[in-house]
Amino acid sequence: MNASTETHTTPNEESAATVVSSAQSTTASPPLAPEELTVRCLTSEEAFEALGEAWEELSHGIPFRRPAWCEAWWRHYREPNAELLILAVEDHAGRLIGLAPWYQKRSLREGRVIRFLGSGEVCSDYVTLLSQEGCETAVAQCIATWLSDSYEGKWDSINLDGVIGDDLAIETLAAQLETEGATVDRPAAQQCWRIEFPANWDEYLARLSRKRRERVRAFVRRMFDSNVATWRLAETGEDVARGYDILIDLHQRRRNSLEEKGCFASDTFTEFHREMLHRLAAEGRARIHWIELDGSPIAVEYDLIGADTVYVYQTGIDPEAVEHSPGWLSAIASIRSALEGGYASFDFLRGDEPYKATLRGEPVAMQTVHITARNAGAQMRRCIRRSIRLTKDQLKQRLNRSRNIMPLWKSLLLSGYYHCTLPYRNRRNHAAAAAGRAPIIVLLYHRIADDAANAWTMSNEMFFKQIDWLRRNYDIVSLHEAKKRIASEDNDEPCVAITFDDGYAINCQYALPMLVRERIPCTYFVTTEAALTGGPFPHDLAMGNRFEPNTLEQLKALAGAGIEIGAHTRTHVDIGKVTDPDELFDELVTARDELQTALKHPIRYFAFPFGQHRRLSAPAFQLGHRCGYEAMCSAYGGYNFPGDDSFHIQRIPADESFMRLKNWVTVDPRKLRGIRQELEFEPLESPAVAELRTDSLASSVMVLLALTVVQRLVGFIRSVLFCRWLAPAELGQWDLILAFLELAAPVAVLGIPGSFGRYVEHYRQHGQLRTFLGRTTAVSGVLAIVAITFILAKPSWFSKLVFGIDNQINLVYLVALSLGAVIVHNFVCELFAALRMFRVSSLLQFANGVLFAALGIGLLVGWRLDASSVVLAYGGACAICAIGAMLFFRTVWRSIPATTQPLSQRTLWAKLIPFAVWIWLGNWLTNLFVITDRYMIVHFSGLDSETSLQLVGQYHSSRILPVLLVSITGMLSTMIIPHLSHDWEAGRQDLVARRMQLTMKLVGLSVLGAASGIYLLAPWLFTYAFAGKFALGLSVLPWTLMYCTWFSMVTLVQIYLWCAERARLGSVALAIGLVVNICLNLVLLPRLELLGAVLATCVANAITLVALYQFCRPQGLLLDRGTWIISVAPVLLFLPVWGTWLGLLAMVAMIFTTDQMLDHDEKQDPGMFTHRKPSDDEPLRVMFINTHLSVGGAETLLVNLIRRMDRDRFAPELCCLKHLGPLGEELADEVPAFNGLLHSKKDIFVVERLGRLMRQREIDAVVTVGTGGDKMFWGRLAAWRAGVPVVLSALHSTGLPDHVERPNRLLARWTDGFIAVAESHGHYLAEAEGCPEDKVFVVPNGVNVECFAPQPADQELRRELGLSAGQPVAIIVAAMRPEKNHALFLKAAAEVRESMPEARFLIVGDGPCRGELESLAASLKLEDTVQFLGVRSDVAKLLSLSNVAVLTSKMEANPVSLLEAMATATPVIATRVGSIPETVIDGHCGFLVPPDDVEALARRIEVLFSDRDLAESIGQQAREHVVANWSLDRMVQGYEDLITRIYRQKRGGLRPTGKNTVEPQAVEHEEVVSVG
Repeated sequence: MNASTETHTTPNEESAATVVSSAQSTTASPPLAPEELTVRCLTSEEAFEALGEAWEELSHGIPFRRPAWCEAWWRHYREPNAELLILAVEDHAGRLIGLAPWYQKRSLREGRVIRFLGSGEVCSDYVTLLSQEGCETAVAQCIATWLSDSYEGKWDSINLDGVIGDDLAIETLAAQLETEGATVDRPAAQQCWRIEFPANWDEYLARLSRKRRERVRAFVRRMFDSNVATWRLAETGEDVARGYDILIDLHQRRRNSLEEKGCFASDTFTEFHREMLHRLAAEGRARIHWIELDGSPIAVEYDLIGADTVYVYQTGIDPEAVEHSPGWLSAIASIRSALEGGYASFDFLRGDEPYKATLRGEPVAMQTVHITARNAGAQMRRCIRRSIRLTKDQLKQRLNRSRNIMPLWKSLLLSGYYHCTLPYRNRRNHAAAAAGRAPIIVLLYHRIADDAANAWTMSNEMFFKQIDWLRRNYDIVSLHEAKKRIASEDNDEPCVAITFDDGYAINCQYALPMLVRERIPCTYFVTTEAALTGGPFPHDLAMGNRFEPNTLEQLKALAGAGIEIGAHTRTHVDIGKVTDPDELFDELVTARDELQTALKHPIRYFAFPFGQHRRLSAPAFQLGHRCGYEAMCSAYGGYNFPGDDSFHIQRIPADESFMRLKNWVTVDPRKLRGIRQELEFEPLESPAVAELRTDSLASSVMVLLALTVVQRLVGFIRSVLFCRWLAPAELGQWDLILAFLELAAPVAVLGIPGSFGRYVEHYRQHGQLRTFLGRTTAVSGVLAIVAITFILAKPSWFSKLVFGIDNQINLVYLVALSLGAVIVHNFVCELFAALRMFRVSSLLQFANGVLFAALGIGLLVGWRLDASSVVLAYGGACAICAIGAMLFFRTVWRSIPATTQPLSQRTLWAKLIPFAVWIWLGNWLTNLFVITDRYMIVHFSGLDSETSLQLVGQYHSSRILPVLLVSITGMLSTMIIPHLSHDWEAGRQDLVARRMQLTMKLVGLSVLGAASGIYLLAPWLFTYAFAGKFALGLSVLPWTLMYCTWFSMVTLVQIYLWCAERARLGSVALAIGLVVNICLNLVLLPRLELLGAVLATCVANAITLVALYQFCRPQGLLLDRGTWIISVAPVLLFLPVWGTWLGLLAMVAMIFTTDQMLDHDEKQDPGMFTHRKPSDDEPLRVMFINTHLSVGGAETLLVNLIRRMDRDRFAPELCCLKHLGPLGEELADEVPAFNGLLHSKKDIFVVERLGRLMRQREIDAVVTVGTGGDKMFWGRLAAWRAGVPVVLSALHSTGLPDHVERPNRLLARWTDGFIAVAESHGHYLAEAEGCPEDKVFVVPNGVNVECFAPQPADQELRRELGLSAGQPVAIIVAAMRPEKNHALFLKAAAEVRESMPEARFLIVGDGPCRGELESLAASLKLEDTVQFLGVRSDVAKLLSLSNVAVLTSKMEANPVSLLEAMATATPVIATRVGSIPETVIDGHCGFLVPPDDVEALARRIEVLFSDRDLAESIGQQAREHVVANWSLDRMVQGYEDLITRIYRQKRGGLRPTGKNTVEPQAVEHEEVVSVG
């Protein structure tokens, strides 16, 4: 298209008269062609006046298009770097046909940008390219041509804002510029809202909801008819000036009250509208009116007047008069005056505020169009802008995600708090369930999506994870069932109900379908206005988000699927702020009735928006109860118990933190303090609060942080200073004293405090806690006094026992006093922990550590540099903490209910003593095992006491860091106990065994690595930190590290026995180690001194570990070669440092190069901690991954495979990385189907999204289908990262253009198999594509021989295609891609036509080459000979009416289209490429021709056209060949056998069984052939 154009004209080159002449007449004329038009570019301000009349006519009365509006805007907003660019489109007679009211601005950042006059903060709407009626397309095309030709290189982008969504002129402009190489973007834009007026006011009111109609009438009667409020319209210039001042005042006050700047904060904006209001009001094209209450303005509105429409441009209300609803008053008055004034419509302009829909405004779609020129600079700026925008979006998402996700430090604290308190919670919950007081927990979700767009959005992965955990641990019930259980007096099983608020459409993508599919009940609370109008939620708009709400069709489908739909007000209003009874009734009742009517489904439940305590109200509860709601739900957190008010259901908001959910659901004591909001709105105290005040979660986890991090740091620094300042003998004394206190404190009181955790909750539930605590405290106190008295009475004996000499009397006295302080400290710590007051317990331990360090350092510096200072500091710290705890306990004691049932002494001690003694024996044995070597040094080394104490001091220095490793392992053990115990109780002992084995390996390696690091740094530490006083300690450090590494593994392995409830076997192992330690010390100590003691301890720990292994094996613990290697590996520490590190590096290398350390399953599936293991009656979940399922041979094959798989053994799923495609959409009705995960070729985040999906779906096997980087690379990488057990890649075609790229080859080691479709194809994969030969398997393609069977030609179809009877037909069925080489088929058709002009050729399929092939057919003059049929669903019928089926591919691997043709007994001709010769036996069941040989192909077609007998014979033989070798059932069986075999190999023979399970020895099925 060529349009005559004129170049840029300056004011000096063209006079105003010339411009006037070009704007004479714009009388409508018949539509013009672009060639009849010219473009005149005007940059002078004189153009406004010169074009004024013609421009005015083209504006069609819309204010924002008028020349007055544009001219005033240009004067007020013109910038130095901007110039006018008004394009006048004229016909050959010089008449103005169209106009582009633009200006151009230059800037370094954006380049040369063209925009509409009136853009920016003025927000002009309904702007466009002005034109005469019927000339929109021609004007737009003419302007586009001018921009591409005459103005090319002079503009970088055109940014058009405020354009109506279906604007023909703008769409034409964008489309033509796009064909010229420009790029078009359409960012999101807000809608306009318009009311089309009926005939009169009453008819308008009839459109409103009943309650809204009554409210409007009440407003009119109460406020206007009674003259309480007065509506004033500015009629004179003075009135207009006064009204404008009122507008500025009320608008700014209202915006400022909302902490917003307001429009009139801009002086330019204010002056522009001051001028426009006066000018337009004088012309009758604008008005300003306000409402006065008691003489004071409370609302004001500024309107623009169009030809038949009133446009509401700006409003303002008095923020101090909101109780009078000034906004509603103003809107009602304005709409009524406009309707009665004869206007046809009322337009609210842009903005999605809910009131517009409530007043029955209809949305008018608007758009923003950004057109970027094709020049490099413009495209670069676009890329930069897009990158910045995407980066901002990503940062915003990550910021929102970070707001959703608990900070790491807080998560760690919460995790520690949760796991430490879980045993107590479990006991409490079991007791509550036994008493019929199990909680009813209701969870609240909002929006489930992966964009992290706001704080109430949860990722799909986390949602699926939470639901899965809830399903495995709780009974998930409907809200109706939850209400019934609350109303009852008894609930013996904790349960959870799921609810959603607001109603986001994206929930229907994954979350809700999963709930429906898994038959998990939920209640879905919906905001009525959003559902009826499709407008976004106000709280989202306030954050700049426009999320799509659920449509009525979606809600009907959800209701039909069994999901309960609930009400959530009309406009998501804050109910706590609603004081008007009419508005409250409309939000709660009328909105429910309208939603109920629209859905034709009952609405029984209501949820408060925001749901916090201050957002509720007593009138709302009373109204809801009176108007038939069965229950109303809050959302401020809290539990529901049997017997509570079932009308008010408390809900717990769920978020992205999984740990927080588990903490909530397992009943955190803090949450029991939630305030219930009853009908009378009186807060009631929870029963648990009446009994005992518990701690806040935040304070508890903060103390845990201090305990686990700061305390250990303080302890390490304290130990270093003690070593530096104390002599070895003094340090040895302190070591022995500390060991004695740790052993004696629990022994002295018979382990009674250790039983608190087991029995405090029991006696609290029975109302006997005061009695229990009183008696145990008294007995413990008596036993402690007896122990202290005994020590004080025998100081010499205890001095000999502890120090090996009897002259340390003063030190023994300090030890006795310290023992009392330690006993009391331990007692109160155990007591507070048992009372679930972990804040106090943890603070006590932390304070004790810090006080000990402070007092110890102070006494050593200011008093004495010996052990006495350290003992006094330790005892003093314990005493201070104990005294403070006892003072605090007085308040706790008052909160404990008085004893309600008597407790006999016999009953108490008969229950308590056996458990306490067992605790006592366990503690005694464990502590004795730890301290034996040091006491053996003192008593059996044969050395004098001074020397032996020095050896103990040297030993102490070597144990500081190794013992730290042991403590870390102990913390880890505490964290994993609940997980392993849960799986054990669930009957998954095999999973516990595998997890335990992997944990031992990883922990063993980690501790060994840390020990190697300590070994490397030890010389520096002992020389500088310890002042070089502990050379002997340095010499035995390797052995100390060695046995502490083993002891760490001992600590870990004991967990397995605890899970198996064989804890006594652990004590037996410790006893064995203790005996060995004593015996070896007796032998080695006199000979080797300190080294002998350390060696004895090493051997004892090693034997203890072996004994534990032997005890664990009968319980199912797996001990493979890697476990034994890692268990033996600590002996490397005996070597020099370099030898130790070489050995460690060799072990690390073995991990990556062999399966000796970590087997293949452990390396590929570290996710065994999270990956499910199917039970015996569960099918394997197999996910097939492709880019999209368009119509093609391989795609059809995949569809058939998925449909035919045995559902007793396999549960197939489909994942299309981009879009589903036609076949995918068809399959999505039958199996779970997912799409839209890959956003671009280099979208690396697809790995995270795809892996998350696999984990959510608990996939057991992944099969990527086809070559190519997207599905093959990303699919396998995501599967490996997600820990999917079986990873396969089915390659249906390889060789150019499809081949296995280098990145895909790098993933071969993590791929279990590559599936070829023919023998030759398998060899090609191994030899040419780099696939490991032992991983290549052949599963021949198959075809459904029942569907593709011979049948008579469909005569109706022949007539439809214009084929006469007996007319020869050749067909090709293939996607139009380059490798299919359709050009060869067309050229052969041209050859055949010369000799057989009646022949016809059919091309079935579609693809990117279609246009090129149609052009080739036209050039060969084959229009009457060849038919392009596109994608067809009746391929079998088309093959049956064809005489020959042709395939002309350049590269193939067992093509399905050939098999289908052969199955229908249609003779085939194919090129001799790939594995086709295996499928088509030349001369027997078809013919083969060389690729690109037109002559040979044409001759073969002619032969089969001419010799019908030969064609029939070949067709029959072809069908027999396919039925015998290439059936679909054989292919499906091959895939099933291969997946089964690999899964068995990797899962140790564990797999679900079904009716067609193949025995292991029969897995080598003939359909699965390995080429290796």
